[in-house]
Amino acid sequence: MVATLATYYNQQASLAEIPKAENLRIDHVRIIWKNYTLTGIGVKNIGSTPTNITKITLFDGQANYVVYSSPIAPPVTLNAGEVKTIDFSYKLRHGDYTVRVFAADGSAASYDFSVHNETSKLPS
Repeated sequence: MVATLATYYNQQASLAEIPKAENLRIDHVRIIWKNYTLTGIGVKNIGSTPTNITKITLFDGQANYVVYSSPIAPPVTLNAGEVKTIDFSYKLRHGDYTVRVFAADGSAASYDFSVHNETSKLPS
């Protein structure tokens, strides 16, 4: 039990220390509502230099634990002003989520969304 708590604490502490990606913004999530499957995320480079995206992580919003994580190899390169959709698949449950994309420099952009029905709360 102590090892589990220590691992959970270390993960939570390390998540809080992740620098915000100043040049990345997650614009949207793509969900197939019929079966509640997250199929991709739209990411925009709002900076002035190219950025490489190296990892996607999806967190359960209530418990704040990782439910999906995948490295992106080769990295997705976004030029200044460019928007790309990163495709992947994850079956969602009803609830709140946070998706994060990580840049090669270790910084991350986050996007919060909820899945309750087809009119779920998606940030504008």
